[in-house]
Amino acid sequence: MSIMNTFNRESLSRRQALWVVIVALLAGLLLSLATLLRDFWQTSQSIQAQASQMLQSVEAAATQAAYTLDKDLAGDVLAGLLQFESVSAARLSSESGQLLAERLRPVPTGPRWEAALFGDQQVFAVPLTQGKAQQGVGQQVGRLEITVSGGSAARAYFERVGTEVVIGLLRTGLLAWLMLWVSQRLVTGPLQRVAQSIVANAKPGADVTQIAIPDNHERDEIGVLVTRMNELLRGANQHIQDRDAFIASLARANAELARLGEVMAHHFQEPTRRLASFAQRLLAKSELARDDDSRLSLHFIDTESKRLSALVHEAQRYLALDHNNVSTLESASSVETLRQCLAAAGTAAANVDIVLREPLPRLQVADKTLHELFGILLDNALRYRHAQRPLHIEVSASPLGKRAVFRFADNGSGIAPEYRAQVLGLFVRLVPSSIPGTGMGLALANKIVGLAGGQLHIEDGPEGGACIVFDLPLEIAV
Repeated sequence: MSIMNTFNRESLSRRQALWVVIVALLAGLLLSLATLLRDFWQTSQSIQAQASQMLQSVEAAATQAAYTLDKDLAGDVLAGLLQFESVSAARLSSESGQLLAERLRPVPTGPRWEAALFGDQQVFAVPLTQGKAQQGVGQQVGRLEITVSGGSAARAYFERVGTEVVIGLLRTGLLAWLMLWVSQRLVTGPLQRVAQSIVANAKPGADVTQIAIPDNHERDEIGVLVTRMNELLRGANQHIQDRDAFIASLARANAELARLGEVMAHHFQEPTRRLASFAQRLLAKSELARDDDSRLSLHFIDTESKRLSALVHEAQRYLALDHNNVSTLESASSVETLRQCLAAAGTAAANVDIVLREPLPRLQVADKTLHELFGILLDNALRYRHAQRPLHIEVSASPLGKRAVFRFADNGSGIAPEYRAQVLGLFVRLVPSSIPGTGMGLALANKIVGLAGGQLHIEDGPEGGACIVFDLPLEIAV
């Protein structure tokens, strides 16, 4: 799935078009609904006003008919009222309740819900008074009432509804097109061109180029955005150049370190071996063997050449760690590895009280690397034991998230707090030269743990010695 395809499917233009259509439809529907509600209210008011006007137009003749009880005149009055299409029935009665005349119109055809919208049978009535009713001296002589059907008003109303729906759709479509055109021209179109330039710059292997500011957007927000992005691109170009130079420098440094390791493995070791060999040859000569001073000097040369060889070997091991896969898809059992290290220690570990606080976890570390780490820590504890008490070593581990925290404790000579950070450095020794060692053990252990993503530090041991605390990754569950 390419970046451009993702851009097309999830583009702002598509979402913009969708939302513009939705907003335009909602706005058009609300506007049409408001217009229809206003028309409905006006139509309802118009029916009442027309009914009042119809009653007022025949009120005088109806009063005369009711006063004289003239049924013929009453019939003529009602027949005149039925000339109005909306009047479905008319009734004229005297004051005593006598029905003088009644006229009915056939029920109009059509959906009853249309007529019911404005009232299928709305009754309007007016009392008939002979004399000066406004002065309170008139005599009530009868009652005139009409029944108005909402059907005719509904037909006219729904004709207007159809017209309004058509006009509303056209109005909505025009509004949506105008909104799309304006937003596409002012916002979406320029942003799309900017996005396409960014996508082109993001392609693997593409040269990072400056993004052109869309026309007429030099000073607005889009222009400011593009200007700032161009500044970022210039900075990114510089960072890329610096990164490439740094990578090249690291490659040269790594090559030099690798070459140094090869030199140390071959060229440095050979002179030290020759020094030791020739010192032994000279010690074998009888005339030198009788000279105490010569014998002491040759013994010193032999000892120091062997120490130099050990130092070169340890430095080579330290450099080689950078090229080893400390944490791999391979896993190792910490219990089995510790037991192998104890077996390899042989007589040095004899009569030593060693406790493994099981269960000890499986680790996502190469077996060879784990063997080297545990071997260094075990050798360190055996080498620096306390002269006045039997050596006791205890190894335990506890889970912490996706890692295991190990505690490698002994009751040996210990390390003073002020030297605990120092002994993790290269070739650091705090004991006399009479005790064999190169000062690289804890430095190697610290680097192995660091390459596995962990940390190593030193604490007081529970019985007065030292406790090496470090963490390693737990085995990844498949």
